[in-house]
Amino acid sequence: MGQISERKQSERERQMLASLVESTRDFVALASPDGRVTYLNEGGCRMVGIDPRDAVGLPIFAFHPKESCEKIETEVIPAAAREGHWRGVVQVRHFKTGECIDVALNAFMVPTEDGDFALGAVMNDISESRRTEESLRRAKEAAELANRLKSEFLANMSHEIRTPMNGIMGMTDLALETELTEEQRDLLETAKESAESLLRIIDDILDFSKIEAGKLDLDPTDFDLRQVLRDILKLMSPAAEQKGLSLTSHLDSPIPGLLRGDFVRLRQIIVNLVGNAIKFTERGGVEVHVAAQPEAAGAIRLRVDVKDSGIGIPKDKQRLIFESFTQADGSMSRRFGGTGLGLTISSRLVDMMQGKIWVDSVPGAGSTFHFTVRLMAAG
Repeated sequence: MGQISERKQSERERQMLASLVESTRDFVALASPDGRVTYLNEGGCRMVGIDPRDAVGLPIFAFHPKESCEKIETEVIPAAAREGHWRGVVQVRHFKTGECIDVALNAFMVPTEDGDFALGAVMNDISESRRTEESLRRAKEAAELANRLKSEFLANMSHEIRTPMNGIMGMTDLALETELTEEQRDLLETAKESAESLLRIIDDILDFSKIEAGKLDLDPTDFDLRQVLRDILKLMSPAAEQKGLSLTSHLDSPIPGLLRGDFVRLRQIIVNLVGNAIKFTERGGVEVHVAAQPEAAGAIRLRVDVKDSGIGIPKDKQRLIFESFTQADGSMSRRFGGTGLGLTISSRLVDMMQGKIWVDSVPGAGSTFHFTVRLMAAG
């Protein structure tokens, strides 16, 4: 009685398995050792457009286009015979329409009663996902191309605008050297300040578009960091003094006499951070701290901290300020001016110099911008 029950249980399991195989939409087939189909489920028949009775006895290669037949013969069958299974992508051909679709094939060896091996195959249609992937790839390439073209257009337009702006500023300087009434001088100086402000905006757009187009390269040279800091303080001091702010710098650790890197871009980052600190600070001052940490192979990890006593930045806005055309508050551009590109450009330049940039800030209690860059010891 026990053996009969086991046989019945086994028979029920086989029936359930057969029902499961027949109900699936995937292609499930068995082939004899000589490569002819002995079984194909209904899902497989629908996939390739053939009657189940016509499928039995066909060679397995009848279901595939030429390229997939070659792959099955030279790769799939040898691998399945050697390792017991093979997984990959092939194509199947529809018998009525001739259309070929991509399928994920799981091929495996099944032992037969006479001690030989039959070939089993399960295939599921992945043509739709492949089309979706291809569509997404093309959309991504189109978006990247549009972005490059936009950046190149901005770069070209910035150059075109910069040329007449230089002429305007040059002519304004020459006019200021002539005899003028107090009112005329005041008007020309206002025009010059406006032209300089516009030129800074153009320079920001030019740098940003170069970075976006992948056309901004670093130009490493030997430089004296102390001299660079002195030049920055000399440049920025008038703006700080005009607002009654202190502006100081400190070297917090020994620094080699000469470093090698793109000091022009390093100077640009520091000037931008100091300029922002002065812009957003009404009282107190701005401090620049610089430290250097030696690394392997003569490299120097330079850290710069720019601290101010200004308005501060809300916690939820601190990540946004490094994004393109973004400021912590929409009213900032109206109150303080600027493109919102300065920090974005600084962030990209820091990335190019193998560093990172971040900010610590409390609204009403000031901000400290930190960044690191990788330089080399000169010589």
